[in-house]
Amino acid sequence: MRVTIVMGRGLEGCGVSKYSVEMAKYLRSHGHRYTIIASKDKSWSRKDAHIFDNLVHLKFADDSNISTIVNICNASDMVILNSLPSRPIGASKGHDSKVGINFRKILDQVSKPVVLIQHDHNKLSIIRNDGLEEVVNRSDIIFSHAPNNDFVNEVKKIYGSIGLANFLDENISEKRIFNFQPGMNFDDVRNTYWKSIEQTNPRVHRWIGRTTLWKGFELMFNFARNHLTPASCLTVLEGIEKSPAFLDFKNKFEFNNLIDKNPDNTDLTEYYGKLPVVFTLFKNAPLLERMSKTGFGYQLSNMDPKYIHHSIEYTHCEIVASGATPVFRKEYGDSCTHFKYGDPLTSCSRTGTIWLSNDNMEECMNTIKMLENDSAMRDDWREMAFEFYKSHQNSEEVFQRLFNTIFAEIT
Repeated sequence: MRVTIVMGRGLEGCGVSKYSVEMAKYLRSHGHRYTIIASKDKSWSRKDAHIFDNLVHLKFADDSNISTIVNICNASDMVILNSLPSRPIGASKGHDSKVGINFRKILDQVSKPVVLIQHDHNKLSIIRNDGLEEVVNRSDIIFSHAPNNDFVNEVKKIYGSIGLANFLDENISEKRIFNFQPGMNFDDVRNTYWKSIEQTNPRVHRWIGRTTLWKGFELMFNFARNHLTPASCLTVLEGIEKSPAFLDFKNKFEFNNLIDKNPDNTDLTEYYGKLPVVFTLFKNAPLLERMSKTGFGYQLSNMDPKYIHHSIEYTHCEIVASGATPVFRKEYGDSCTHFKYGDPLTSCSRTGTIWLSNDNMEECMNTIKMLENDSAMRDDWREMAFEFYKSHQNSEEVFQRLFNTIFAEIT
């Protein structure tokens, strides 16, 4: 099988980029061929976060590239759209309108089945997708994170309540909206980065994310101020880019600003028991190496339950697979259903996870102190976490389900 993966938004370095990398790994491991086509029309701050192979990186706005993209797509067995070009809404900056125009021209000339995987969660992100209606019309099968999220509502606006049934009801139409999860190869990360428990530092607490409020850095700062700093721990936040949102970030929180420093070349000894230290953008591989030596890894995304369903984020997975003890937001775990067990993550046993919220900080800190003082127990917890989350979102099972669904619908 040959697959063309299209990233109309370009190499933005966040979840879509990581998903494309993981999908490529899966296809390669099963002997399939693939090409990743990414728009070069806009440069993103995180464009170098991931390493791609078989990448065709060119400008969609250049008319001379249309035939090249179409030919690659039509030489494959299917075309998977992982992102669409962005258009400006309000103060946000999108692609030049010519990118969307040519993107639609390309779709009109593609003769192979088209799969749309909608990664965006909220309405503001979805309505910035250029050509959404045309893409939905052209797609042979559609995937989204959750069955009742903002994307489904946008499809409803396009087609009306009756037309929406054409996408949601298997008895009416062959084209439906299915759910997907962001699969990750847990064993691959573990084999590359996992350290013995003696090589990890239980007094280091590392959060990873972006300078956007829903990534949960406010809870991280609250927990550090009330518990981690008084306990002489080191709190590190990575991924805080110098975006317009950074001005508000600086005004609202107290921290040691190391945003222009390289965390691999910075001695953090003096910051134990002090304000959290903040670093900027990271490349994925060095970040995983740092996380593998960390005692506790934090992923504290704060999302509306309607966006979650089964999906945990790649940063959840990476913390677990690199060998840190996971500290995740309790409300997220309450809303996310384990694919295998069918229960909320927080209701499952042997998760190896500390479920943090603003209401249980002291309880969580007591657990952290217990694990900090008992390396054997902490080792057991991270092993439990690895098995638990691998059974939920490992790439082998996740992508196998995805392609089984695609083949069942388009053949």
